[in-house]
Amino acid sequence: MLCPACGAAKPGSAAFCPSCGRVFTARACAPPAPPPLPSPLIVRSAVYGALALLVGGYGANLYSRYLDAERDRLDSSLLRQVVEHRQLVERTMAQIDAAQPGP
Repeated sequence: MLCPACGAAKPGSAAFCPSCGRVFTARACAPPAPPPLPSPLIVRSAVYGALALLVGGYGANLYSRYLDAERDRLDSSLLRQVVEHRQLVERTMAQIDAAQPGP
C-alpha cells in the first residue's frame, strides 16, 4: 500500500508512514471499493424493454402487412363491384334503347 499523504510505500502492518510520519487508519489503507453493480431490477427492465421494442416492431410490421393485404383485397373487391355495376347499367341502357321505337 502507499501512503495517501506522500505516496511512500507502507511496510507491512506499520501504523505510521516511515517517510512523513502520518498515522495510517484502516480507511486510508484499504483498497478502493469496486463500483457497485447495477441493480438486477434495472438490468431486467432494460432487457425486457429491449425485447418489447423488438417484438412490438416485428408485430407492427406483420400487422402492417396484414392491413396492406386486406386493403388490396377490399380494393379489388370494390373494383369488381364497380365493373359489375357498370356492366349492369350498360345492359339496362341497351335494353331500354332496344325497347324504344326508332324515330
